[in-house]
Amino acid sequence: YVANMSTINQLQVIDISVPDKPKIVGNYKSSGRGIVKGIHVVDKFAYLANDRNGLEIIDISDITKLKAIGTYKVTKGQASNVYTIGSYAYLTIGNNGLEIIDVSDPANPKKIGIYNTTTKPSGVCVVAGVAYVSDESKGLQMISVPYNGVDMATAEAEIKEDIPSLAIT
Repeated sequence: YVANMSTINQLQVIDISVPDKPKIVGNYKSSGRGIVKGIHVVDKFAYLANDRNGLEIIDISDITKLKAIGTYKVTKGQASNVYTIGSYAYLTIGNNGLEIIDVSDPANPKKIGIYNTTTKPSGVCVVAGVAYVSDESKGLQMISVPYNGVDMATAEAEIKEDIPSLAIT
């Protein structure tokens, strides 16, 4: 799955079974004028962080017929990245922090929590109840996010270096 952040602003499914001959097998053009800045694929859904449009949830169960099934509009700032685990999507919002969205009903995502990072978060990964949030000016923040998605920010730690993206293995 490729989130194409060019002017065509789309999600593409690319078959790489023949590495020297990649082939586009599925395509979804994002709605609105926003740019898709992040993607996380879980089971039959692709979760897109679209800067102006917020969170877009795409059904990818048939890769030749990708279709939008739900959206969550951010009220302030722009979505920059997304990580989904269980029934929750963790969405970084530039200059507004980390939002937790309940996606148990993908057609009707709902915000259930927010943690204000006070700067510009750009990446997120959640492991064992800890959201690791990279930030372009504050470094790495580790925020306790209990599995039920409530009671935000019971603990925080920081590494003060510029960290524009993040991957945890």
